Amino acid sequence: MLNIAIVEDNRQDRDLLVRALQEYEMQHDLHFSIKSFEDGEDIAVDYKAGQDIIFLDIEMPFMDGMSAAGKIREKDPAVILIFLTNMPQFVMHGYKVEALDYLLKPVSYFALSETLKRALSRIQRKEKHFVTIRGRDGSIRIDPSEILYVEVIDHYVVYHTMEDDVTSRDTMNN
Repeated sequence: MLNIAIVEDNRQDRDLLVRALQEYEMQHDLHFSIKSFEDGEDIAVDYKAGQDIIFLDIEMPFMDGMSAAGKIREKDPAVILIFLTNMPQFVMHGYKVEALDYLLKPVSYFALSETLKRALSRIQRKEKHFVTIRGRDGSIRIDPSEILYVEVIDHYVVYHTMEDDVTSRDTMNN
């Protein structure tokens, strides 16, 4: 099952995307778990790694899609980000957060299906290359090749990576 989040403040655009995803799911014999959010703040503030694909509207009232994508990327380098917009001038900003694609609204089924093919291909290639660790700041995904060493300190497991140390209240067995 793929976990997909849609972050879109416009109900009509959100419903259109959900229906298109459901159609794609049926046509390709896939199973999606789809969650909807009305603002970037709703998903980004307490984001826990676990989504496979996130569709993000660029313009939203409280936290725009670009800001939300930046916060999400801090905790989840593997999630696939796909922006939704009716303003193509924001395309260049997506490179900063390694977005897979931009879909212009209203989203056509053909454009969505082409983007989903690319996303699913990327997920299949990366599927085995990340571990999820429950850290103090929520769950994060880490590429095992980034882990330098692991140690236990007072009932905490500390993962020392090339970028940072991640502490988890866990056992070494887990």
